[in-house]
Amino acid sequence: MRLYITILFIVFWTTTHAQKWGIELHTQKALVFRGAQAIARGNPQAIELRLLKATNGEKWWHAPHQYPRFGININYLDFDDPTLGQSLSAQLTGERSIIKKKHWQFNFVAGMGIAWITNPFDRINNNKNIMLSGNLNSSWIANFSLAWQIKPPWQLMFEFGIIHYSNGAVQLPNQGINLATANIGIGYRPQIAQVAYNPEKQSVSQVSKRKRVAWLLSSSIGFVERYPTNGFKYRVYGLHLTRQQMWGKVTFWQVGLEGFYNTWLYEFIRPEEQANAGRIGLNAGLGWVAGRLQGDIGLGVYLYKPQIIDSQVYERYGLRFFVTPNVFTSFHVKSQRGSVDNLEFGAGWRF
Repeated sequence: MRLYITILFIVFWTTTHAQKWGIELHTQKALVFRGAQAIARGNPQAIELRLLKATNGEKWWHAPHQYPRFGININYLDFDDPTLGQSLSAQLTGERSIIKKKHWQFNFVAGMGIAWITNPFDRINNNKNIMLSGNLNSSWIANFSLAWQIKPPWQLMFEFGIIHYSNGAVQLPNQGINLATANIGIGYRPQIAQVAYNPEKQSVSQVSKRKRVAWLLSSSIGFVERYPTNGFKYRVYGLHLTRQQMWGKVTFWQVGLEGFYNTWLYEFIRPEEQANAGRIGLNAGLGWVAGRLQGDIGLGVYLYKPQIIDSQVYERYGLRFFVTPNVFTSFHVKSQRGSVDNLEFGAGWRF
């Protein structure tokens, strides 16, 4: 697999050289932490291929985001442990400069995508892997990167960050895996001529920029499993009313009311209690805008939670993609103290 990724690097380099894309190849050392180290006793290593395209200022949000780059990150990781096996993951990735100097720059890299795990939980053959129960999982990366210019357009890069694997409790057991990572790599990053933004060239009105205050109404659905494993998938419904207000060119704060209806909660209702699987929460947080894409992270507290299980506080973070200036789809993760409750897939309207 490492040989294949190296070959891909060579193939993509010849292509990107003509198309003005950037390409990077990294070698990675990793360390499993937060609970899973009792199982993962190996020395994880990985190789990573990253293909990123630079922005040049033609869109209104390019300059406020320091001309970010977007693309895909492909990671092959060997856990060096027969219980966990290997993983192959791909993340849609963005890179934003924090500090930019003549010969070096300090960047933040983040991405989300999917991962294929070779050795998931199996009752008979692999019952020690309580971290990941299925082959297909979500995958998240977050890195800080120092890029040193060797000779334009080549760069030497040093990175540290985290990788997270989880299936969002769609299938159990699912404690998830977190890895601290350290990378060293080489990258080809062509210089892109920057242009001034011209609003007359935009084919679609930039509603997300012009509207300082907006309301969002959306619904969502998710699925969770509870023990025994390979059991019934319970549905989790959500209804969300959110007020957003811009407080910068590409940043906003938001506050909203949320209603959740988790059918799994019926399993915990005692005979003398009234059947109720509903909850109401108040959520507040921050977010950013990049064209049709929004990202947000928020902290919520339940105003109404008749069930005695779980925490009174929860987190919710994810992405929205605007299909039209007002209609959007969304993907969010709902968690408690970092432990995922469920994944949410939604759609909504901005007004």
